[in-house]
Amino acid sequence: MRKGLFHLPVMTTDREFVSQTLSNEIKDIYDGKSIAWYSKNPIVRHPGTLISAYYGMTAFPNRDILDFADDVIFFGDSGGYQLGTLGTKYPDQLPKLKEKLSPAKVLQWQESVCDIGMTLDVPLKRDFPYYSPDEFLHAARESKLYGDIMRANQTNEKFQLFNVIHGRTIEEMETWRTITEADYTFDGHSLAAQRSLETLALNLGYAIEHFPNTPFHILGASKTQACILMAHANTYTKSTIYYDSSTYIGGRSFRRYESPFNYGGVGFTMLQDDDHPNGDQISTMFCDCPICHPIKDRPNLLWDSGTKSGALCSLHNLYWQITYGKMTEAISENKNTDGWNSFMANNASEKTRKYIRFLDDVHDKGLEDAYCIHFKQNTDNLGEWY
Repeated sequence: MRKGLFHLPVMTTDREFVSQTLSNEIKDIYDGKSIAWYSKNPIVRHPGTLISAYYGMTAFPNRDILDFADDVIFFGDSGGYQLGTLGTKYPDQLPKLKEKLSPAKVLQWQESVCDIGMTLDVPLKRDFPYYSPDEFLHAARESKLYGDIMRANQTNEKFQLFNVIHGRTIEEMETWRTITEADYTFDGHSLAAQRSLETLALNLGYAIEHFPNTPFHILGASKTQACILMAHANTYTKSTIYYDSSTYIGGRSFRRYESPFNYGGVGFTMLQDDDHPNGDQISTMFCDCPICHPIKDRPNLLWDSGTKSGALCSLHNLYWQITYGKMTEAISENKNTDGWNSFMANNASEKTRKYIRFLDDVHDKGLEDAYCIHFKQNTDNLGEWY
């Protein structure tokens, strides 16, 4: 079992990535290589990806369609998020959505296509006002039913099934796990970080306390501060921390060109094309990554809509996300050295450093004591973090 951070770029069903091809005008620049990082002959290679069953069951009914390299890990999201959001937005379509995303059908697709998959969950509301206690318990119990069906019907012994855990507090996560794992154990866990560095810290602290020897997955967390925090947490675990993100797709969708080592922050450029006339046009590339270097003097290839090359902009973004994750992991393995201290001083925010101290104390003193030290709450009232 590998130890370390493992980035799972969320696969888009965009035809450029699915077909793995570039336009005739620019494909020769990259020696005929594919833009699909998971393929056998890519411009940028990365052996992992994630896609929701909501899209994947239709677009990728079998693994051969994608020409995966042999060592690529395909992580199958169950589609619970789409079931919850689309079912709320279009309630008349909910019966059809539940039929499409039944636990049995999701599992069948995951076992035939994926290496790792998530249990079908009932996601909780992520915006204020939050869910009620009754809504929380209902979601946990329904998620348990789905997870039990999937675990009981699993036939592929090589396939790993991760249980999804929700909750904004220690109490909620423990309650959710107790309910959903009353009858079955799972190969790993997926934790919903709620797009908050605070909740990510709590998720990581919970994982260090409860599953330091088994893999776990953080949903939707890949910005620079999140990577620093996850890399530090990984020094206290003996397995893999998987994390996914779709941020890189902003290059294709919005011509958002991320700055190296500051992706997801303020250091980006909005490139101009026919669909985004208010963006900027740069005269030369300032990046030397495998995507930008070959077109250093032809940056228009990143924004000319006629070349269908927005995928290149996304691939640039993805390259730096992957690189930053690897860098933070390597630096954290040598924590408390001069190099680590220098990196933290120059790259970690004050809030990130606070949560790193929290994770240190989770390891040394336990989760509840660490919580009280850093968040000044009584241990009998842990649910009042928010």
